[in-house]
Amino acid sequence: MLNADNDEHRRMFETCITKGSRILNPIIDWTMEDVWEFLNHYGCRSNPLYECGYKRVGCVGCPKAGSQRQKEHFEKYPKIRAAYIRAFDKMLASRNERELTTRWKDGEEVMAWWLSDAPSKYDIDERQISLFEEGECLR
Repeated sequence: MLNADNDEHRRMFETCITKGSRILNPIIDWTMEDVWEFLNHYGCRSNPLYECGYKRVGCVGCPKAGSQRQKEHFEKYPKIRAAYIRAFDKMLASRNERELTTRWKDGEEVMAWWLSDAPSKYDIDERQISLFEEGECLR
């Protein structure tokens, strides 16, 4: 189960069924103002990207940031964009080696699809990328 950061159903204490452990979310009910008041009160430094207007700081190209922010990230960090494309190329090569279907010819096409704002001609389920076919597993 994936716990979304800002899900309104998050609780102070949660149980991770997979790992059999308890999770404590000590500031789950804090507002943004509470966070900034705490940081300022104790003289803590925040990630400098917040001062650049970022509302969320995570991985470069994070899908949760939205396609426009992803595009900004990749424009600002072209080496990371190239690494994503290399990873997509490897994914496609792996699928081709195993004679699995794909709709893209290279990593650039996967990147263009991934960052596209246009509605997909594919159903939402088909928009999921997988290295494996239905029912196939790692050996």
